[in-house]
Amino acid sequence: MKYRKFNKYEAKEERSKLLTQQMGGSGLYLYRNSTDSEMTLPRPTKSGLRFVGPKGTFQGDSYYMQYVKQGLLRLVEVLQTPEQEAAVRVAEAQQLNEGNMITEDKLILTNLTLLQNTAKSNMLRPQLLLRN
Repeated sequence: MKYRKFNKYEAKEERSKLLTQQMGGSGLYLYRNSTDSEMTLPRPTKSGLRFVGPKGTFQGDSYYMQYVKQGLLRLVEVLQTPEQEAAVRVAEAQQLNEGNMITEDKLILTNLTLLQNTAKSNMLRPQLLLRN
């Protein structure tokens, strides 16, 4: 069986995965519009730019390299390679994990305090019930 048949929900999910893969890019590059007219980009850049004027520059990812090959854009400068971008993501994830560890310690301390306070209040409740 060469191709698997999907139900409509699985097919929709597969189409969305394929679209994000095709429209996605990595790295950060500086491009220049090499045409003498305004260029409409097929998708907005991370800064939200959708139109580039004649000879205008913008920052984009590797998705726009296909237009460099066609001659519509020129690559001016490589700002961040995909490898550097991956290293930055890993460093950010480590910082988030370290932040979570501190938060987890605080939660554990908070939970222990709550348990201790609950145990104390439970010991006091029977006494209050006996008085009534």
